[in-house]
Amino acid sequence: MNVAFRSVPSSMWYTLLMLTGEFPLADFTSPGKWVAGTIGVLAVALFAIPTGVLGAGFEEWVQDKEEARAEALAEDMCCEDCGDIIRTTSPNEQTGAAS
Repeated sequence: MNVAFRSVPSSMWYTLLMLTGEFPLADFTSPGKWVAGTIGVLAVALFAIPTGVLGAGFEEWVQDKEEARAEALAEDMCCEDCGDIIRTTSPNEQTGAAS
């Protein structure tokens, strides 16, 4: 068995190093492990979580667009050539302004 994976804490340490992109080229002291661990957790909090939130928001936006297009297709309100939704009212009518 590899020296790095002899115990669960040791395995967790090397997994954290792989997560942060740091490969153990030298031995780490206990304070060094705390610093590297803190940096790894902060990196995940700073980059991975916001990326997931933005990705979920984009996915929701795409689904809303697809649902609107499917509803328009069901009501024959889409252009047959390009698939864009055809307006049935002018912009002035939508805001309540007189034309």
